[in-house]
Amino acid sequence: MTTLDPIELEVLRYALAAAAADKDVTMWRTSRSTIVLEMLDYSTAIFDADGFNVAQSARIPQHLNSMGFCLRTIIEQFLPIAEWHAGDAIITNDPY
Repeated sequence: MTTLDPIELEVLRYALAAAAADKDVTMWRTSRSTIVLEMLDYSTAIFDADGFNVAQSARIPQHLNSMGFCLRTIIEQFLPIAEWHAGDAIITNDPY
């Protein structure tokens, strides 16, 4: 495993947080849902290959636990990581 010095770690952490924030703004600006636009009731996050959260936006944190579980279920049952390609995205809207 590669080790990072504290400065590299902070640069990486803030880069991932910025990417999650960019996803947040994109979701808000392109949505047509009143719930998203006015109530800001959504979450965005970046996950690792095992389905664990590595960065998140500053929206509704209650969604984040279920998002990781949902992604791990997708990886295990429907679309293994080995079948993913650059640019692939998983978008879900599963309330359960």
